[in-house]
Amino acid sequence: MDFSSLTDTQLIELINRRRRQVLVLSCAYYTYNDNLVSDIEYDKRVHELMEIQDEYPWIADKCVYNDVFKNFDSCGSGYSLPMRDGWVMFKTQQLIKYRDIKK
Repeated sequence: MDFSSLTDTQLIELINRRRRQVLVLSCAYYTYNDNLVSDIEYDKRVHELMEIQDEYPWIADKCVYNDVFKNFDSCGSGYSLPMRDGWVMFKTQQLIKYRDIKK
């Protein structure tokens, strides 16, 4: 994907969004044994995140959860991510509950 048309602010927002998504999706899968998205969709988001971080490391350094995602790679799973983080747990529970209400 070509990210060259995005501003630094837009890249930061995208990296932050993808990192949070990967955290929440990993938490849902490993903590609650629940898939909020397909494995294909999860992999797509991870690969996009890795691509952006590789292309713009100086911007990725300014983003949330940087210490966690600095050594994260797209071949691994999200099992080693901080799924017990308060925000991650809260957001995951919210999304599972919302999804269940919509069923």
